[in-house]
Amino acid sequence: MRGMAVVTGVALVAGLLTGCGDDEKSGSQKGKDAPKLPAAQAKVVAIVPDLQVKTPFAELSDARLVTPDFVYTVTGVNKVDSVPGSALGQNDTPQLAPAAGERFLLARIASTSVPVPEDPLFNTDVPAADMATEFFILVGDTRTPLPFARGDEQNVLISVPTAGDTPVAFGTRTANKEQTVSLVDGRRTTPHPGMYRTTGRLKVDKTLPPSKQELGQYRGTFGMKIPSVVMTSWDRWRGWAPDGMTWIRVPYQSSLGNPSVFTVKLNPTSFAVSADGKPLEDRTPAQHWRVQNAGAALYLAPGDAKAVHIRVAPVLEIKGGSFTNPPSGSVQYPAIDFDVVFPS
Repeated sequence: MRGMAVVTGVALVAGLLTGCGDDEKSGSQKGKDAPKLPAAQAKVVAIVPDLQVKTPFAELSDARLVTPDFVYTVTGVNKVDSVPGSALGQNDTPQLAPAAGERFLLARIASTSVPVPEDPLFNTDVPAADMATEFFILVGDTRTPLPFARGDEQNVLISVPTAGDTPVAFGTRTANKEQTVSLVDGRRTTPHPGMYRTTGRLKVDKTLPPSKQELGQYRGTFGMKIPSVVMTSWDRWRGWAPDGMTWIRVPYQSSLGNPSVFTVKLNPTSFAVSADGKPLEDRTPAQHWRVQNAGAALYLAPGDAKAVHIRVAPVLEIKGGSFTNPPSGSVQYPAIDFDVVFPS
């Protein structure tokens, strides 16, 4: 990346942040006779969109946080000796130095949206979980909310103590779950490492061709297509999986023709899913079992699951009335079995 110094160890970052920095407007204030700049307030945390620096930014390795709808990446960190007063709301002060006992750290943070997956249920009216995200900066034990706006790369100015090795981190909070990434060494803390898998969606394109089954007056033709299998820490409808667990999601499209006067439901036992040889717990919301258009089966698995076996043997529950033959019953359609393996 242009203007970046790739950081391969904590020592390099520490050297950058404690060494001599230089910003565009401060020039050289290092001489003994240089006038002393007024100090900013202590513990600054602020978005400074127009701040420019001359020294290269240090780039941290894989310093990103993945949330359900956005990825936030720390693209670089730097030291700043002083900032224009206007950057901190003091328009009558040309330049401000850090408060006594502090130095300025400048972090660049970018955000990119997570593509909406090809999931047929996404276009339905099933209510989704709230995935609003809050942002914060941690300096030691001090937590400060950050008014971060998604979109373009943003500069975040942070006051940090000059003494010691105080931890400094950028954090997100989505649906009561927090993640942080260090602005010193790029290390991440997260309750959901599954968000950082190489891939969480495997294309399978499995099809149950439409077939006709009869039961008394029932003459229904049913078919199903499974485009993919998903492993994710976050489900659009159920929210976060419990800590240390992950969701296995099997979206499908289905069609039902000529059910006559019967109402028809898909029995949840139509799907059986196991991971690494162990049956999984069904957590599918009732409104996801659909015999027309789009649906999805949802299962809870260990967070390190890899090999997933899926059996789909559709069972339709039919219900008519006293005037139908039969009044009610169930109809079994042909089954398919398949396996997928998720990379770590």
